[in-house]
Amino acid sequence: MAQKGRPKDHAAMIGTLMQEVANYVEDIRREEELVKQINQLEKQVKKSPETPEEEEEVRAAAEALNAAREADRHIREKRTYLRRLEQVTIGLLSNIRKATH
Repeated sequence: MAQKGRPKDHAAMIGTLMQEVANYVEDIRREEELVKQINQLEKQVKKSPETPEEEEEVRAAAEALNAAREADRHIREKRTYLRRLEQVTIGLLSNIRKATH
């Protein structure tokens, strides 16, 4: 038998959950900006360096490209987590509605 919780507790849980979702969404947005740089960095990496300075620029671009690709991987993981969190949230809200009615 489901135990009825206090509405105040439910509101706190929902508020916390919503804040977590908002935090993940903001993280994804920031990381997506990094991923937009991938195309620019790939273009820089493909250049044939003609001087030592250009060679250093290409090396730096390659390092930044690797970091951007890592960020892209994290974005994909967070999106997957966010989809799972959405399903859990829907289930929790359904259970809360059932418990309070």
